[in-house]
Amino acid sequence: MVAELTFGFWTAFFNKHYAQSRDIVHIATLTFCAAPKSQRDLQTLNRRLTRLRELRNRVFHHERIIHWINLDEQHSSLLEVIGWIAPELRELAEALDRYSQTRADGLDPWIEKLRHHWPAK
Repeated sequence: MVAELTFGFWTAFFNKHYAQSRDIVHIATLTFCAAPKSQRDLQTLNRRLTRLRELRNRVFHHERIIHWINLDEQHSSLLEVIGWIAPELRELAEALDRYSQTRADGLDPWIEKLRHHWPAK
């Protein structure tokens, strides 16, 4: 059942609407067990998860994000939240992560690939 629910569901799960239930607070504490206590309140979690969902949606819909001025901060936030759920998952994410290299390389390698496939006439 968990795998059938969308990322949007899980990020909205910690919003004010659901926060009426003490069970949600308990679930948040268990899910984000490695988070500092100051970050475990539902309002803070909801704000962080909403920002991550917005980033994820832009990326998954192939929308431009290169112009976002806080992209590095959002990347760090994503890794941090993954670590709150399971520190081992953060290690895995960091091992597979190509963000820093891609960011450092800039757009030029991608523009060259496009030129290779669609040369100017």
